[in-house]
Amino acid sequence: MIFLHDYESCSEEAVEICRHLNRDFAVLAPESTRPSNPVEGRIPSLNARPGARSWFITADDGQIDPASFGDALKQAEVFLSDIPDPADDRISPFVLLGQGQGGALALMLAVLQREKLRGVVGFDPWVPDWIDEVDLIPEDLSNLPVLLMETDSRQHRFATAVSQFAARLTDSGAAVETGQVSGPLVLNANSTATKWISGLSAR
Repeated sequence: MIFLHDYESCSEEAVEICRHLNRDFAVLAPESTRPSNPVEGRIPSLNARPGARSWFITADDGQIDPASFGDALKQAEVFLSDIPDPADDRISPFVLLGQGQGGALALMLAVLQREKLRGVVGFDPWVPDWIDEVDLIPEDLSNLPVLLMETDSRQHRFATAVSQFAARLTDSGAAVETGQVSGPLVLNANSTATKWISGLSAR
């Protein structure tokens, strides 16, 4: 599976979330090339720790910058394009997971690269409120498994946009489920998301 990290995070933290999974799960964790602090290395960061990365720019009021969002989506698409075609019998379709900003990209990639996915999981995805103005969702997403998880670690300011986007996915045939995470986000054998992912092989 592939895990896209959160805002002001990095691939190491994504791997840490997954470290309690058993060896049946192979985890890839790509990292954004955008520093959370754009002047990192020249002056101390006031808002982000050294090494922290963000996929796109978000204003203080929560508005997501369309240009940087598009750049991040392209970056993630390029990463996925390097993964062998699942039509090859040696390659299984993968599960795409994302947290926060990474969750938004995971949902977008789910509709753009459906053929490579077994399913998609979004933890508190930062879905832009302007996404309804963009015609991204194809008419047929028949039986694409989608799991949307809310955590109690912070107030989810993108909840309305996520709900609206989920409704559009459902209208296109995606099988959307929801759930909640209590406590810190850690994937292990007993977590709801892990059990959901394991159940995909039976579908």
